[in-house]
Amino acid sequence: MGADRAACPGRGLTNRQRCARRVGLTALLAWLLVASAPCAAHAATIAETQAVNWAVGQIGSTSYGNLCLTFVYDAYQNGAGINLRNDTTGVTYNSDTDPQDVWGHTVTGTTGSDNDPPYGALVFFNAKAGYNPEDYSHVAIMGAGGEMISTNDAFNESNVHYETLAQEQGSGSYSTYVGWWLPDGASSGGGNPADGSFVSYQGNVYRIAGGAPLYVSNWAAVGGAQPTTPLSAAQWSALSPVPANGTVLDTTSDGVFVVAGGAPLYLSNFNAVPGSAADGVAVDNWDVENAGSGPSHLNPVPADGTVLAANGDGVYVVAGGAPLYLSNYASVPGSAGAQVTVDAWDVENAGSGPSHLNAVPSNGTVLDTNGDGVFVVAGGAPLYLSNFANVPGSASDGVAVDAWDVENAGSGPSHLNAVPSDGTVLAATGDGVYVVAGGAPLYLSNYASVPGSAGAQVTVDAWDVENAGSGPSHLNAVPADGTFLETSSGNIYRIAGGAPFAVSSWSVFGGQQPYAMVDEWDIDNITNPAAHLNAAPADGTIVEGLPSDSYWSFSGGLRTSAAAASGAVSVDDVGLAAFPLATCPAGQTGTPPNCKTPASTCPAGQTGTPPNCKTPASTCPAGQTGTPPNCKTPKQVLLRSRCVVPNLKHMKLSTAKRALREAHCGVGTVRRPKHVRPHHVLRVISQSAVTGAQHSANYPVNLTLR
Repeated sequence: MGADRAACPGRGLTNRQRCARRVGLTALLAWLLVASAPCAAHAATIAETQAVNWAVGQIGSTSYGNLCLTFVYDAYQNGAGINLRNDTTGVTYNSDTDPQDVWGHTVTGTTGSDNDPPYGALVFFNAKAGYNPEDYSHVAIMGAGGEMISTNDAFNESNVHYETLAQEQGSGSYSTYVGWWLPDGASSGGGNPADGSFVSYQGNVYRIAGGAPLYVSNWAAVGGAQPTTPLSAAQWSALSPVPANGTVLDTTSDGVFVVAGGAPLYLSNFNAVPGSAADGVAVDNWDVENAGSGPSHLNPVPADGTVLAANGDGVYVVAGGAPLYLSNYASVPGSAGAQVTVDAWDVENAGSGPSHLNAVPSNGTVLDTNGDGVFVVAGGAPLYLSNFANVPGSASDGVAVDAWDVENAGSGPSHLNAVPSDGTVLAATGDGVYVVAGGAPLYLSNYASVPGSAGAQVTVDAWDVENAGSGPSHLNAVPADGTFLETSSGNIYRIAGGAPFAVSSWSVFGGQQPYAMVDEWDIDNITNPAAHLNAAPADGTIVEGLPSDSYWSFSGGLRTSAAAASGAVSVDDVGLAAFPLATCPAGQTGTPPNCKTPASTCPAGQTGTPPNCKTPASTCPAGQTGTPPNCKTPKQVLLRSRCVVPNLKHMKLSTAKRALREAHCGVGTVRRPKHVRPHHVLRVISQSAVTGAQHSANYPVNLTLR
């Protein structure tokens, strides 16, 4: 252990006044208690300032709950590039390592046990007798004005916060202050390699960028062979797993990238990130192209909780690899001081390769909103989680996001879908498996019915399926209008008003259209609530039959001819025919919607009975006298219309009939031969009345044909 630090005179009143204003009366009393205690005479180094500044930037964060040792080590690693593991001896670092394991095992720097730890010092508290050090030992980092930056403890159980030494000891904690350690970073091995340096480990060459080793696949990618420094296993393990936020990577052929949450985000213009033009580390483009593979030491997408300040396009919090809009810093505690400036291009092009951002969060991402509850992402949509027990692991996996995103799911900045994408498979805890089509969950009776579904399910709360159609579920009660379904039996349907209309051929719609594969069970069991389909279209649904171009509206499951409407859903005439036509009620005539009740009597001025009503003539026909219905033909007219028999021999029957009419005669009996040769034209060979004879009008003249 290093030598104890010499004491120095007490601090001036100015520092006490600043601290009192910040922490209030309790802190002021604490200052009075320790005013006579000596303080270390210490001029802060750059590394100490960087470490404290990093820690201050985490104020309000909940990411380090019960991780106090990790927090102070990250302060020096992420803030100053110093790995404090190299400054200790005899400590086995793993998930069970606690601050009490470290105290007394430092090999560099300075330690002390007075009540005035210096700026940048790690302040240690050992567990009281009888209490497990893993649970009750503690460590914080000393900041300015006698205030430590601490993770959650007995004084503040919620987040990273300020507190004085006296406040910590007076909080009723089960730990006792034992001393402080001010590291100097001068560990054996010289600390971490500088950015831009080349190192080798286990036969591979890497270039340091943002404290992390990025793989060099070929010397040509970094301008030719360079001197390298071999690293020991301890030195290798001391390196950061990914580059620090804000690290600028300049690849040989793929462009420039800014690291955020360990992932390389494309930089379309240096002006988008001030200072980026001069800060780049030349690295192999292999690393960017293979982000997510071990040697690259880059994440494929930013880590959950990374805060992105998209230059000119707002602030976003990464969840499941996607940037979710942050409408107010207060919505996500700690976000105000943790943002990484990136190019707005990446947010606007989320989902494209160079952005290294997902368009929507990955399946299973848990979103913890500030006031709207917890949601599990499935098919890009946030599905409500009514109880952590319904989705195992969800209680500890949540990413703090702005409730605005869930409330505005479906709008661009939220980077969330309003409903899950078609084909999303939902495993509803205790309530079966469903395939999403048109935003609705359709029951899956057998994984074989939808190929690939067995390995693609997202575990969600059964509440969402049971409450499909309600806002928080982000599921439709039935598929959206226009959705195409193909069943496991190969049948095709199109949804209108929640009901499936059979499709006889894709050609009706101009060729194959995007569709969701579903289980035939849903069609066969359409009235079962699990199918989430309507047996008949909802009332008011209007469809356009194809190819007939006819329009129909539905009510009570019956269709009625309708006027053309712009919002009509196009369906196949074959599928349309399965739904019956509406008929007029008994006693009415016509077809809906033009049904009429017939009148019981003819209108005034007409004769007969409905529907055989007639309007009587108002005058007698030409040539007659009197008034209807008493019309008479004058005698002289009757005389002029006497039958004068014409000569009909050798005429065809049609010609003879016309001649008789013109002569005011009638056609009597017509005799034909029993057998007539094919194509033979019958003609008159005799007539019953002599040519020129006069008879009364319409006198019948018999004819014989041969």
